[in-house]
Amino acid sequence: MAHPSGSTVEIALFGAHVISFTTANHPDQDVLFMSKESVMDGVKPLSGGIPIVFPNFGSSVGFKAPGHGFARTTKWSVVSVIPSKNEIINSVATFRMESSDATRGMWHFEFELEYEVMLSSDCIQTTLTVHNTDSKAIEFHALLHNYIHTNDHLKHGVKISGLQGVHYFDQLTKTNNTETRESFPITKEIDNIYKNVKTDVAAYIEGDKYDQVVAVLKIGSVVGGGHIPVYTDTDCVIWNPGKVRAKGTEDFGDEEYRYMVAIEPGRVSEYQVLAPGMVYQLNQVISVSEAATK
Repeated sequence: MAHPSGSTVEIALFGAHVISFTTANHPDQDVLFMSKESVMDGVKPLSGGIPIVFPNFGSSVGFKAPGHGFARTTKWSVVSVIPSKNEIINSVATFRMESSDATRGMWHFEFELEYEVMLSSDCIQTTLTVHNTDSKAIEFHALLHNYIHTNDHLKHGVKISGLQGVHYFDQLTKTNNTETRESFPITKEIDNIYKNVKTDVAAYIEGDKYDQVVAVLKIGSVVGGGHIPVYTDTDCVIWNPGKVRAKGTEDFGDEEYRYMVAIEPGRVSEYQVLAPGMVYQLNQVISVSEAATK
């Protein structure tokens, strides 16, 4: 899908997976990272881009869904694609999947998912909507697993900001901590779940010709029955496999850890509870700006 400004986004029906996003200012540079080892066979989850994680983050507990859920390994249907006719209005694509015999065999609930992708000149907005069509409450994780493309970590700096003062769980050391740094570099393996993040999270990416900032704004909410939306807590996972783990990661190149960092908004530190007939939305905006001219 294209935008009159010159920006583009590419979305695979398998997983409603955003696999490419380029801005109008730098059409030759993808904002998102996709592994060269990723296999697009309609079976294995894609490695890179923006995977949709639902209904479980990591391994499933108490049901049989695969790691990070089945939304990313299901073929979605196209609801609509509406290209913009001018640079002011967004181009919009909408996709849908719903409970089926296949999903019921893994997770015994009725639901409908909708995923909207909006494209402008320098940002992409994605919204995951979960409709509870079951007769009882459902509990789930929801996450947008953004792989942000960076320049080589070994040659250029990459710093994450927006998390100072936030409590987090370090999945490597299995410890709870509080982030004290205003910003921190990506220099080694990291896998932190930052809890109830209230600000934008940004990656400052150094380059040869220019530096850029990729910022992620996220909002979670629950609404239904004509009520006013109730905003919910949202978490943010910061992840990079590092050199050692990258070598043991399927569909991921041994040295590709040097060219990405994952900034993943969602609800994963706790399960999101959704009553029958209610709707949960996870919305994010990924914006790109040039930080300095060299």
